[in-house]
Amino acid sequence: MSRGAKIVGAVVAVAVVAGAVWWWMKPAEVADGVMFVGDSVTFLSLDDLNGDLGAKHPAYYARPGFTSADLLPIFKQAVEEREADGDPLEQVAMLIGYNDVLHDDVESPALGEIMTLAGKFDCAIWLELPPVPLRTELVDRWNERARAEARKHPSIHLVDEWRKLVASDPDAYVPDDGVHPNAKGREELSRIYLDAIRNLC
Repeated sequence: MSRGAKIVGAVVAVAVVAGAVWWWMKPAEVADGVMFVGDSVTFLSLDDLNGDLGAKHPAYYARPGFTSADLLPIFKQAVEEREADGDPLEQVAMLIGYNDVLHDDVESPALGEIMTLAGKFDCAIWLELPPVPLRTELVDRWNERARAEARKHPSIHLVDEWRKLVASDPDAYVPDDGVHPNAKGREELSRIYLDAIRNLC
């Protein structure tokens, strides 16, 4: 084989490998009917999410003031309805636990049951809680439990970007009470949700 042919062969091989790597690493599509489950923090960000996802007909189960125990039956019914209709369980994104922390109930068994339901999806995103004023230990315990439960389900991906972002500058994202996001925080939370789906699903 001539030197020129070897070079052409090497270039083609590199291009094939590069193409395969790009295909493997390219961002995932957000699925039609993607679910979002959470409390008031997610609820406040629905306009930002819908601005990007309206055509995907997302399903929002975000209820202000709801604990994991309150959200469990709502999420369970949504999953059961999709299963009964033969619809796929593709993607779900969740930020749950603020109200468990605020009610000093971070040992709620609902956490494990929600994780089991989330594990039925092809891809589930779980955002870790950021620090909550005067409740750092409870937040840490909740996040530890979430990590332990998520390890039981290969399709669940824990994401710490929201936690780290808020911890880095609470006044920039949750200035009023350390929990509820302002406009900048809502925009960032929506971005984090969608980046996680696109990069991990």
